[in-house]
Amino acid sequence: MVIPDIENPHVSTLIQKTQNYAHQSGYSVILSITNNDVELEKKYIETLLHKGVDGVIVNHTVDTRGKKYLQELVDEGIPIVLLGRIEGLEIDSLLSDIEKGVYLLIEHLIKLGHKRIVFLKGHTTQYRVTGYKSALDKYNIPVDENLIIEHGQKLEDLPGIVDRILLINPRPTAVFGFNDYLAIGLVTLLEERGIRVPDDMAVVGLDNINLSKYARVPLTTVDLKPDLVAKGSIDLIINKITNGKNNGYKFQSITIEPEMIIRQSCGRLIKSI
Repeated sequence: MVIPDIENPHVSTLIQKTQNYAHQSGYSVILSITNNDVELEKKYIETLLHKGVDGVIVNHTVDTRGKKYLQELVDEGIPIVLLGRIEGLEIDSLLSDIEKGVYLLIEHLIKLGHKRIVFLKGHTTQYRVTGYKSALDKYNIPVDENLIIEHGQKLEDLPGIVDRILLINPRPTAVFGFNDYLAIGLVTLLEERGIRVPDDMAVVGLDNINLSKYARVPLTTVDLKPDLVAKGSIDLIINKITNGKNNGYKFQSITIEPEMIIRQSCGRLIKSI
């Protein structure tokens, strides 16, 4: 199993559940972490294949330069399952519908009366951005590029992110916090600056990690169903290992539906802005 990083607890949960389902089916999981480096991803996949693994589950880096390499491996008949989607790549894949998850979160904020919603973009695929912009478009809210912030994805990046949010004028009233891991830290830092959550600023996350329910301000988020992703990826890779060389084998593309989880970090309906 090849993963970009494990700092986010959501990823750790996914790995643990994948390992459990693999064990139940008589397989073991070898983990490689690429630090979002596409060249390391290639190297680790080659190393795993050299060691004789039966198949590879790849949570691909945001750098799609590895697309050709992955397609070559698939064409050679190597069992590979991609966690995510890369346009034009013919491969077994499984995707949590992050675009829809972001859309649901932004729509929820809009229905509460928020129009100036910061979008923490991170270093990510276009799916999140599309979900954000689609929700704004549905409710005829113009996209303000000043509200879209690219940033690092580690906790030590949060102070700088908060500084950038508080410099935006007029001040936003809500923040999409990229994931729960960052959003929980964001709430703490905002309140240290005197910004009350949700009274002064609403915050939403993404992933529904265990801590989001027990944070000082329980976090509104979207559950990306890591248990279903784990089971689905193991089912796909075993099917490919077992049947991939049969004539007429058809690649499968599975989408896991997200679930909105509403808690206290968004507050109630606000006055029109």
